[in-house]
Amino acid sequence: MRANSLALRLFLSATAWAVIILVITGFVLSSLYRQGVERAFDRRLGVYLRTLVADVASPDEVAADRIVALDPSA
Repeated sequence: MRANSLALRLFLSATAWAVIILVITGFVLSSLYRQGVERAFDRRLGVYLRTLVADVASPDEVAADRIVALDPSA
């Protein structure tokens, strides 16, 4: 192909557009995935926090028995 041919210019143009679109799509997908993972992590931490607060605020007999059973001096 000649350096100034229409076929070469179309090929280079299509290649450039494909690369640009792939890069933009990669950034968008990466951002969406990161946001989803952060939301899931925040929800999981919230569940753990509520569980810990509930155990501290009102320990039941089962939890107290577990603590005593795990204490080697008891």
